[in-house]
Amino acid sequence: MYRNKYIQTSAQARQCLLEPIQDTTSQSDWAVQAIKNGDHIELNFLFNKPVGIYPRGPTISGIPLLSLAVAHSRTGCVGALLDAHADPNEKGWWHDAQPLDYVTPIFMSKGDASRETILEGLIKRGGYFTHMNAFDGLCDMGEEGVELLKQAVTNGTILPHLRSSNGITVLHRAAEHFPHAEEVHDYLVREFPELIDVKDVLDRSVLYYSVLGGNERLSGRYLETPNIIDEELHRDEIMELVILHNQLRLARVLLYHPQFRIFPGHATRPFSETPLGWALMYGTKRMASTVIGHEMMRITEPVREEALQYIESNDFPGEWLNRVRHIPLLQDSDIEACVPPRIVSQSFLQALSYVSWSEESSESEIPECPELGHTDEEGHTGSA
Repeated sequence: MYRNKYIQTSAQARQCLLEPIQDTTSQSDWAVQAIKNGDHIELNFLFNKPVGIYPRGPTISGIPLLSLAVAHSRTGCVGALLDAHADPNEKGWWHDAQPLDYVTPIFMSKGDASRETILEGLIKRGGYFTHMNAFDGLCDMGEEGVELLKQAVTNGTILPHLRSSNGITVLHRAAEHFPHAEEVHDYLVREFPELIDVKDVLDRSVLYYSVLGGNERLSGRYLETPNIIDEELHRDEIMELVILHNQLRLARVLLYHPQFRIFPGHATRPFSETPLGWALMYGTKRMASTVIGHEMMRITEPVREEALQYIESNDFPGEWLNRVRHIPLLQDSDIEACVPPRIVSQSFLQALSYVSWSEESSESEIPECPELGHTDEEGHTGSA
């Protein structure tokens, strides 16, 4: 609810910012009603009266007319205000938000043509933004959105300063919610490379968010960033996401990085919460084969027994029982070795060089790394 320090009465103080106080004797209120009704013809009439309305003036509630029009997605009124020389960056009495910051959030109306029209109109008139709403909308507009994003930066938008909840940056946001908008990623990494090293308040990196977003090729690009895995505090979560999302190429590379020792995940957890359990229950057979056949694979006796029971009850090929029976059991010495070395293993470098991130491939088209010795089985391993 909106509280205006300039208005003292309790009835007025309870008014919502985007439903301004009504004063039918005020020409300003006539403009407010025209905007809320989407009546740009009436709005133009009010501007052109002999004693007309000043387009840069705020409503009695302190919000600029342009911000009000943006918040209500009234494209005609936004155009009328801009044509009447409204300031595309005018702030209200009480808040530092720009008109662009009031665009409809993308989760409310994905692909909204009115939002795209408003973004284009304001940015081309010199508008910039200070919150994520406009950034999300531009990411959803393809190549045109990238060009508008560049123009918004020229206008004054400081992308590295933008944060949403939990300290998420624009690069985190793009990696999770717009993983296939690679033109946006190219631009952000090229112009603001410092964002690659920024983590949110929970210490989650851009690699974490790219895996969460599901674009394996994008994750592979970030994986090539020096020290990104060494400084990653959520390696177990990343491995879980990779397996659950069936990102086979990424799994094969990560399993050979010394920071991703696979056996710690089987030391104290029940079968359903281990990498082996995730792979058997939710992965494809190729993913499960990759995990089972990994040279560092170790499991506990309880995990082995549960895995065997799961395989027997879910129509796996008979040889899978033998494969799981032959996985070495986890020893105390393995637990003590859970702190991984800082030196990147030769196996990881070979796997990284072998896997190509240059184009999307279906799982059946992903070649096997010769040194891994994985099978060519396809299809899901069991019921989710």
